[in-house]
Amino acid sequence: MMACNTLFMSLVTRLIAGFCLFVSLLVLCVSCSGTAPDNSHITAALQDELPGKWRAVGITIHITDSLAAAQTLQIDEATLREKPILWEFETGNRYRTTSGADGTQSRGIWNAFSDTLMMVEPRATYQYVVNFMDKEAIFRATLDWDGDGEADDNYVGRFRKE
Repeated sequence: MMACNTLFMSLVTRLIAGFCLFVSLLVLCVSCSGTAPDNSHITAALQDELPGKWRAVGITIHITDSLAAAQTLQIDEATLREKPILWEFETGNRYRTTSGADGTQSRGIWNAFSDTLMMVEPRATYQYVVNFMDKEAIFRATLDWDGDGEADDNYVGRFRKE
């Protein structure tokens, strides 16, 4: 008799769990059946606008350091003319960055997801939210600029297409 009760309780538990799973899936299907916002135009805009050469015209980095007070680093257009930063995006989703007077370069691949640009290099991956204003692109990211192991530094780069 005890084995029958255990078997019956196991069967009831399985039926309840199956019913809960069914109801959960039904609720999920009903809630997802609405129309999702169409962001394809944003991705298309980023994919279409990005290819070409972009020169930095202003960079602001707000550094949050646990050991020192927060500080803001600003690189203006005059400094960037002397030590230029150039990002070149190819239509085949490859890119090259050139920076400084010595022309230091890095290469990688890029892709757009909605308004987010992903730049992948062999040893690093960067993610920027990109907005276009007039002839400029504004790249925003939270990075580990100061090398303290925390991605807590806010980067805003203004680039102009050449």
